[in-house]
Amino acid sequence: MYNTEAFIACICLCNKKNRFVLQVAYSTCAGITANVNELSETELGAGDISGLTLLPGVYKWSSTVVINTDLTLQGDGEGYDSVWIFQIAHHLTLAAGTNVILTNGAIATNIFWQVAGAVTLGVGSHFEGTILCQTSIAMNTGASINGRLLAETGVTLQTSTVTMVSSISPTTVAPTASSAALMTHTAVPTASPTASPTTTLTPTTSPATTPAPTSTMTPTSQPVRIPLELNSCGDFVILTKSGITSVPNSVVTGGNIGASPITGAAIILTCSEVTEGTIYAVDTLGPAGCSTTDPTTLTSAIGDMEVRAQ
Repeated sequence: MYNTEAFIACICLCNKKNRFVLQVAYSTCAGITANVNELSETELGAGDISGLTLLPGVYKWSSTVVINTDLTLQGDGEGYDSVWIFQIAHHLTLAAGTNVILTNGAIATNIFWQVAGAVTLGVGSHFEGTILCQTSIAMNTGASINGRLLAETGVTLQTSTVTMVSSISPTTVAPTASSAALMTHTAVPTASPTASPTTTLTPTTSPATTPAPTSTMTPTSQPVRIPLELNSCGDFVILTKSGITSVPNSVVTGGNIGASPITGAAIILTCSEVTEGTIYAVDTLGPAGCSTTDPTTLTSAIGDMEVRAQ
């Protein structure tokens, strides 16, 4: 479906523990383009995607993107085939009380938001996917995310919930009419003896008096089976250069937390707020009792972020 080589590089780089991971991932995701038969949108809604339902594809904006009412990401029925790449040249703002909703097999591990400006998740909002941000990420009071916060500057939490969703086995869900619109339906009649042996149908609702045909759906292009087993940069649920600030009590689970080159004293996060994973600091000034001093690991990960965010 996607520019396969670039997309797999984005996934893998987002999950390697070497000196160039995060920035490599950022730039690789920024450079992904759609293939001929793949959904691709530029400047959709002039940056306002409030209330929309988006199918898998590559979406690009030269402006700020705002989501003021619930956004739905509708999969193709098989999570490992449904991938979204959002390339945003300015800021991303999710309004208070607004949700990103996943349907029809969509999974957070296959959603990537590459943002050049700041990301703000409003009060009580919910977000899905990995955020690769060149500047800062702010989660306001009660905001939550299933994904990762990977920022070149700082990350701010206010009684927020950050959950890194690990790779999962996809579940098969019957495609809906809108997702089926991307496919060619070859129908084999089962009731009418006068019907043509093979007909091409558009995904519209059949009249109640007409028996539903048995159909075989063939994607318009060969699907790409995306590897969902994430490796190293994907070990971090929060990674930043300028520190992490949390207004207690936030909940961070599913991955490691790290900040570099800034001192561990800039990781203002209590041990009780981290339910899984390790807090990495460059010195012994990280959260007392639950941080690990490992500047080498942090330098490698941050180095990747710096190289690729250019």
